[in-house]
Amino acid sequence: MTPTDPAPTADVELLRQRHQELLKNTLSNAVAPEQCRQFVDELIDAGRDVSSGRDREALRKMLYYWSAEAVGRGILRRGEPLPTLAPFRGVESPQDEASAPTKSSATIAIEDSEAATDARAAIRIAALARQWHVAGRTAGYLLTGAALEEAKKYEDTDFEIRAFVEASKASAARIKSQRWQSSFVALLMLTLILGGGLWYVVKLNDDLQVANADLATESAKVKLARDAVEAARGRENQQTREEARRAVEAMNAGGADPLRQLKALLQRLGDAQPDELSRLQVGPAISPAGATALENRIAPADVEQRAIAPSQDSTCKGTLWLGNDSDRLITNSGPLSDLQSGGTITVRTGSSVRLRKGMPLPGYVMAPQIGVVPGGASLILTGSPQMHRSPNPSALDQYFAPVTAPQQYCTRVFVQFAGDSALAQKARSHLLGMSFQVPPAQEINSAWKTAEVRVFWEQDLPMANLIASGLSEFNGDKPLQVRPLFGFPTKPAQGTLEVWMDFNR
Repeated sequence: MTPTDPAPTADVELLRQRHQELLKNTLSNAVAPEQCRQFVDELIDAGRDVSSGRDREALRKMLYYWSAEAVGRGILRRGEPLPTLAPFRGVESPQDEASAPTKSSATIAIEDSEAATDARAAIRIAALARQWHVAGRTAGYLLTGAALEEAKKYEDTDFEIRAFVEASKASAARIKSQRWQSSFVALLMLTLILGGGLWYVVKLNDDLQVANADLATESAKVKLARDAVEAARGRENQQTREEARRAVEAMNAGGADPLRQLKALLQRLGDAQPDELSRLQVGPAISPAGATALENRIAPADVEQRAIAPSQDSTCKGTLWLGNDSDRLITNSGPLSDLQSGGTITVRTGSSVRLRKGMPLPGYVMAPQIGVVPGGASLILTGSPQMHRSPNPSALDQYFAPVTAPQQYCTRVFVQFAGDSALAQKARSHLLGMSFQVPPAQEINSAWKTAEVRVFWEQDLPMANLIASGLSEFNGDKPLQVRPLFGFPTKPAQGTLEVWMDFNR
């Protein structure tokens, strides 16, 4: 047939009958793909001979239905354009109503496009419904949210879409119910956890806040590890100096094995082999009378330290050398042996005396130092004085007494700094003036952009707060941050604090 031939009249009624026959076949057996594709093509071609009106609308509905069937069964790919009626190629003839105006082919094409816009969504929903039916009504095809709301608009256009939408509604309701139940269970469990472990959660929150503060500058683990190594190096140096001091004291005191402390130090440092240590010898101790002063007195600090009265809230206990009745280190009058527990003693002005962990050990070896008591300080006796005899025949008997002292005398503060060393020395002098023990400041690059007091034991918090306030003049008149590290894996001994300060700020 040539383009000039008159267009044959499409029999829409026959197409309707064909549509009904195919629908009946789908109830018993699935329509063959070839039949479905052929009927879609027939409907498309029929559009050339059917003008606008009820017949063309009927063609559209049949075409949309079988297009959805073809998409749902994979006969048509999802990506390819959806079928549309072929453009009407004739001139619109009068409709059933005698007064109906005629329409051009362009007008009919516009109507087809407008109708197709809404029908495309219906075809897409219908295709999903067909796939759901073909897949045995698997829940994975069901709709939720905005997609379900869109599908509800077309549930009255097709019985399969209606079943599909109803199943989606039921599934959405179940999911909502399950979510509510899960939320309720989670809320109940959270309530129980909060009720039983509120203290732990608060403490964990504090630790998390500390960790978040670290993350603002650099990785907390890397920074703390580097800081720990550098601070431990400083403490190690200080420990070595103290052990060397005790070794000197032991050699001055003599005794059965005056070299024991020195050998232990050299062995720890790895500077001598066992055979070398065994050859170490010392001659008879030659000490002037009153050698105990060399063992217990120290050179005064380069800054005058304040005398602080002990308080119940923050004290430390130790043993203090009192001297002897001929050369006493305290201002109290009367025999030293008459002093009683509970009494107050005052260290003589100009004297700085080591506070020991306990009484002298056998052989007149001094116990480890735990603090320094400045001249003018007042202490409380916690026991009666005890007399200890030096192995040096020319030395006088010496008295020692257990005492309670302010915690500052027993607190060692390590200053780690970056920036201006003169300011660091000024801060150290300030801490010495507060009667803390302060080794020389150590310059460390990782102290950059810090202004904090690190405290490792909860018992040291009062001293940490005191230091934070005392150094505010070096931090723009703001107290330093007190940083608790109670769970730190390599904590120093109790009574040790660290000041980390950037003096460039």
